[in-house]
Amino acid sequence: MSSQEIAVDLMSEERLENAIRSNDLTLLKNLLSQGVEKNHQDNNGKLNIVFHNAIRTCRTCRMDAHMYILKELLLNGSDVNIVNKKHLLSISFAFLYGSDDIIIKLFALDHIHLVNYDDRNGNSFLHLLPKRSNLTEIFMESLKDFQLNINTTNKFSDTPIHIVCKVIGRLEKKHLHQMKLFLNTFDGFDPFICNNGGDTFLHSCFDSIQMDDNDVDFINCLTGGGFR
Repeated sequence: MSSQEIAVDLMSEERLENAIRSNDLTLLKNLLSQGVEKNHQDNNGKLNIVFHNAIRTCRTCRMDAHMYILKELLLNGSDVNIVNKKHLLSISFAFLYGSDDIIIKLFALDHIHLVNYDDRNGNSFLHLLPKRSNLTEIFMESLKDFQLNINTTNKFSDTPIHIVCKVIGRLEKKHLHQMKLFLNTFDGFDPFICNNGGDTFLHSCFDSIQMDDNDVDFINCLTGGGFR
């Protein structure tokens, strides 16, 4: 490739970035029809132009309008599984740091690779979810529409509930409500799944969380099958 061709490519990629930032769907479609590279990274490798940057922009502009940008990128072959130098997948950026609305609207795009999302550790979306700072009943209830499997395991054979236990163990006691949200939201949870260390979720729960007398009702629910 000649230096002139490289310069043209760089200009096209910069225009693609501008189209995403400015929420210009017409320009985006025009550039994509010209074969502009959809999955390049910037010089630092910090952002995958397609979804890292688009998701970031989605947090600061009109939500409904910008979802058309994301949908157009997906329909034209944008790869949500590209990682940057920090091994952060573009879609994990949304799952870890995006708003509830972004996540729900991404699922609503009906691309199966979003529903079956995983990272280099084999984590599903539900494995990442406990790391979100604020989980609400309304948000968790809205996830029921997307056929998420609470019993799915990562490469360490941890279920999302194992992860909930580990995260809660590092947080304040008030975050026990996260455990209740997970167990009350998803049907069919199997409490006997063991991870690679041979631990069920109860092993992880009691190992990670310092229980006291105030938690007796919660403990009775856990051990007595009070959750679905």
